[in-house]
Amino acid sequence: MFEKIAGMLGLENKQQDKKEDIEFKENIIKFVVDEFDKRQKERLPLELQWRLNIAFYDGNQNQTINDSTKNIEEIKKLYWWQEAESFNQIAPIVETRLAKLGRLRPIPKVRPATDSKDDISSSKISSKLLESTYYDQKMKEKQLSANVWSELTGTSIYKAMWNPQKGRLIGAMPRAMEGEGEPEKIHEGDVETIIISPFEIYPDSIWNENIADCKSLIHAKAYHKKDVKLNWGVDVEGKEVDVFTVKSDIAGGGLGYSGGGSKVGSQKKKDSVIVYEYWELPTDKHPQGRLIICTDDDLLFYGELPYICGEKDTYGFPFKAQKSILKPGCFYGKSIIERIIPLQRRYNSLKNRKAEYLNRASIGQIMCEEGSTDLDYLESDGAAPGAIIEYKRGFNPPRYMEFHSLPSTFEQEEQNVLQDFIRISGVSEISRDSSAPVGANSGVALQLLQENDETRLSLSASYITESNIEVGKFWLRMYKQFANAPRILRSVGKDNDVEVAEWESSTITSDDLYVEAHSQTVESTAQRRQMVFDLVNMGLFTDPTTGQLTKEGQIKIFEMIELGNWESFTEESELHQNRAERENKLMSQMQMMQPKNYDDDLLHIQKHNMFRLGAGYEELLQQMPQLEQLFEMHIQLHFQSMQMKASPMAQQTEGENNEI
Repeated sequence: MFEKIAGMLGLENKQQDKKEDIEFKENIIKFVVDEFDKRQKERLPLELQWRLNIAFYDGNQNQTINDSTKNIEEIKKLYWWQEAESFNQIAPIVETRLAKLGRLRPIPKVRPATDSKDDISSSKISSKLLESTYYDQKMKEKQLSANVWSELTGTSIYKAMWNPQKGRLIGAMPRAMEGEGEPEKIHEGDVETIIISPFEIYPDSIWNENIADCKSLIHAKAYHKKDVKLNWGVDVEGKEVDVFTVKSDIAGGGLGYSGGGSKVGSQKKKDSVIVYEYWELPTDKHPQGRLIICTDDDLLFYGELPYICGEKDTYGFPFKAQKSILKPGCFYGKSIIERIIPLQRRYNSLKNRKAEYLNRASIGQIMCEEGSTDLDYLESDGAAPGAIIEYKRGFNPPRYMEFHSLPSTFEQEEQNVLQDFIRISGVSEISRDSSAPVGANSGVALQLLQENDETRLSLSASYITESNIEVGKFWLRMYKQFANAPRILRSVGKDNDVEVAEWESSTITSDDLYVEAHSQTVESTAQRRQMVFDLVNMGLFTDPTTGQLTKEGQIKIFEMIELGNWESFTEESELHQNRAERENKLMSQMQMMQPKNYDDDLLHIQKHNMFRLGAGYEELLQQMPQLEQLFEMHIQLHFQSMQMKASPMAQQTEGENNEI
């Protein structure tokens, strides 16, 4: 893939130029592998914490980090009868956070570079392009994957690429030699975005807080040897590679059992190699930066950075890190699981000690004097109902040990730990298990608890929005770099009106992106609708001159409460607005438009006047002064149409038509 990108950019693959220079290739490979080993050792403590987080989330909570062996190990039980079950409180907390964060719709939009008509038109096309790319890339599903990684480990990584094999088919090129198969298909090319776990990304220092602070990055991933051949055209010798994985454990519980869940470790992946992508920003020695792709034995690619995706048309990394909780001064974020692991251990210990007490109380413990009875029989069958227990004359008969009642401290401490879960995680009972907390009976109290949950999540939501804005910038910059030929963008409006626009790289004039406020909120649909209804009652959508709710206000309200064209309520209004906008475009080309008798004249006049108030109209007037007279004539025709429709004869004719 990168060879094709390099060819499009005119970059030289120095692997080909130095085919015979074995020493050069060995030095490059050694440099990358040494860098990887150094960064892997530096990051090992963080990686162990991520693995422990995943183990606790999956329910295998009898795990700890061994500082001596630098590995995750199971905590062994002291006695066979000891309870070691896991009572997982972490999973519902994380799943609740994921459900709330999944409500976000962070589709970026573009602000125009200036208030000129061309820039405003360009920003509209760029916004529609971003929206189309968002859905084509299935970013909703990828966003869920990114959220899962960021919640479990504290960090997830977006990687944007240009794939020449995507996009619309535009032709075919014959193979270099006859008999090599079908002609090679040529596509327009399109962006591609993938989600990377933090296990695969290695910065030059973990103490660089942002990717922008890094001078180089390594993306290391295990590939099957066939995939290496397909992507880079190089035959490599596959071998067994250690790959991070989560193994399922046998679930169980009760006397003497562990709690089950999953175990985090590594497994062998056959016929595979580790592919290292070394990304380096421009330096004095390498003004266009460097991209080195290699395995432990083979150099797959050596050349310049392929993407001009940095600020102000500079080379940059096509990576963006999404964090769950910011860890100041660290490249990786922090997971909420790290904070509640001590509470989970405390909670498991309390529940297991209570279970051990119940085991003793229900099964019982028999006391007998030494030598008074057959211990083997007493242990195997003596406690069975109806069993006859024989004991020697002169000795006291065996009897059950009496147990005191379980101290109330256990119950009190358990409730305290549950409250600590809520306080630290920010997820209350009302969000986690749809139940009201003890003592909260009023609607106001429940609403305050729910708002508090959303407030704690707002920071994580802001990181998701920021990540999508940055990825959107990558898309626009890659389109600007590679989309040199004219392309067609199709978009469908709410009234199924298909709009077709032609664009190319020069059309993209701004990469100043934002996400609308209602797309960033983690509120539920019911909460958002209630807020809109409150705004309607305050009169913020009514026309100040008439005191009535405008048709534009109706359309905006249905959009905000996510009902779309519910029951086609606003269909007629939207059709009238779209027709008025089409008239604006045609009259801007000095084409006189005649109003129709079925036009909503008042709405048309409002749309025409709104267009004339814009800065783009003023620029048109400088080129075509007679345009003002054309619009005045058209608006006067609408006024005449309104007067005719309001006349008694017209009303009578309309009434007769309705009767017919």
